[in-house]
Amino acid sequence: MIVPDPAKILPYFVFNDEDLTMGGRMYGAFWIGMKQMLRRSIKIDGELTTDIDGKGMHVQLLYRQANREMPPGDPYVYSDPKERKVAKKAMLLMMNTKCEMSPERGRDAVIATFKKSFKQDFETKLGGDKKRLLEVIQSLEHHHMGIRDSFYRPNWGALQRTEGMIMLKIMEEGMRDGIVILPVHDGCLCQRQHKDRVMQYFAEMKIEAAVNPKHERELGIEETRRLVEAYQDYVAANE
Repeated sequence: MIVPDPAKILPYFVFNDEDLTMGGRMYGAFWIGMKQMLRRSIKIDGELTTDIDGKGMHVQLLYRQANREMPPGDPYVYSDPKERKVAKKAMLLMMNTKCEMSPERGRDAVIATFKKSFKQDFETKLGGDKKRLLEVIQSLEHHHMGIRDSFYRPNWGALQRTEGMIMLKIMEEGMRDGIVILPVHDGCLCQRQHKDRVMQYFAEMKIEAAVNPKHERELGIEETRRLVEAYQDYVAANE
């Protein structure tokens, strides 16, 4: 396990064009690339943190763009919760094709990319069955009829820029209130005592957010052992 460098505390925006309109996610700070298990050990002024996540941020932004209401609940659960992981990855591809495509071509492109990029999920969760993956894609189209016209387009650049600006605004609100906020793409970490206030920041930005319950679960013995060993390896490598 690689432990990120704790000296890297300044996040920066990564854009993909000279006009700063494509991209805009934050990277660079050590906690952003950490495994979720490791992030659970982060403390701010000695206090454990909570992980607040903008639920399906890009899905929400597409609904806002279309001036439509997003269906209630988890945007990646349309019927069987067991398919959520596959549905989330399929949805990501559906919202971010390389160019604008017809639904027919778009579905074929998503299936091809899913098989290549998420090979393990395709084999273990879908049994290598393209028909099952197509059914997931069509179910997502039906569940999200309000943004169906936004599928199979290269939305990622504009969505990441909006996401980055939202997180910057939330960090600024925290600074005004004396709350340290550590951005993690479409979510953030903060001290547990401040989670209700930070949730309010998301609400003020018209973004539905939720606390990740896994983050507040105590580290188990095995996780703690791995964390200590990884940190010892890191210290030894930097002596």
